[in-house]
Amino acid sequence: MRLREVMSSPAETIAPDESVRKARDRMSQEGIHHLVVMERGEPIGVVSVWGLADAEPDAPVRSEVGLPPVVMAPNDTLKTAANRLRGHGVGTVVVMEGEKVVGVVTTADLLELVGRGSEKPIPHAIRPRTRRPWTGPSKGRRVGSR
Repeated sequence: MRLREVMSSPAETIAPDESVRKARDRMSQEGIHHLVVMERGEPIGVVSVWGLADAEPDAPVRSEVGLPPVVMAPNDTLKTAANRLRGHGVGTVVVMEGEKVVGVVTTADLLELVGRGSEKPIPHAIRPRTRRPWTGPSKGRRVGSR
């Protein structure tokens, strides 16, 4: 399954100098939990409702940006996204197509898929058997000898 199939789109963005209050208001009005923080056309981070909960309302959003964002393409797989999130210690993937932010995928999105099961199972390649299956040592032969 690909990110384009599960991403929340369109992704909402905010400038780093906007206030935390404005970010909270936008998330509340839009009914969303994340905003991609953009500076000069590049994502510099993601802020969430939970991350802004205790923040000073007049502080700039920039002050609440933590780790750099994980950026991926719409055709990347969910497995790759899950591994990148785990490896980077963040909870949101910013999905970009070229220079444009087109969506976000969160750990909650991935957990929802796991919880309800994928409607389109990912096909597994069937590898042809190249040798006979091992059935144990033959009589009169030691294990490991040829």
